Amino acid sequence: SPPGGRPAERPPLPSLDTAADMYLATASTLEAAGYDHYEISSFAKPGERARHNSNYWRPGAAWFALGLGATSAHRRPDSAYPASDKAKRPRTLREYEAYVDRRATPDVVLDDDDDDDDLLLNAVADDVLVSLRTRAGLPLARLRKFAGKRVLDDVLRGARDAIDLDLATIDRTDRLTYLRLRSPQGFLLSNSIIATIFAHLFDAPSSSSS
Repeated sequence: SPPGGRPAERPPLPSLDTAADMYLATASTLEAAGYDHYEISSFAKPGERARHNSNYWRPGAAWFALGLGATSAHRRPDSAYPASDKAKRPRTLREYEAYVDRRATPDVVLDDDDDDDDLLLNAVADDVLVSLRTRAGLPLARLRKFAGKRVLDDVLRGARDAIDLDLATIDRTDRLTYLRLRSPQGFLLSNSIIATIFAHLFDAPSSSSS
């Protein structure tokens, strides 16, 4: 706020159409300037990607976070599929001070009482969510190895419309096959694409069998 003045009014948010146009224009401008659109909201020159940022988009990644509302992650030792438990800190100052005073263990978002099938599908969903945010994409061999062919087929069925609309691709890189969202159109519609994959993943009678 200005000294002695009224708080400045926040400008109105752009419409969804305007925000989409801004996203597409930003991606086009930065990619034309030599920046790699390596993650939905991140660009970098070749060889200059943020290692800190990139760590968040790996299944089973671990990090330690401090401060109000911060979320840490640690690898689940009981999960065959690469997965992390997320632990959150209190969001208000009073609650955070009490948490620090008693050195409490933060609440864990994932439910430890889930059965094995729930844990597997939640781990796969987390992998889909974080991997499809990146240009590298989702390695299909990982799904096949840790979750089985039926789960892999569910994910591919969920991605079929996006592939048919040229919003996603199946690519081979270094002898591995990846499901990837196209930049920038696929990234722009990632929420809808990933939600459709989740619908097939959780509604279908999948199992971890081959």
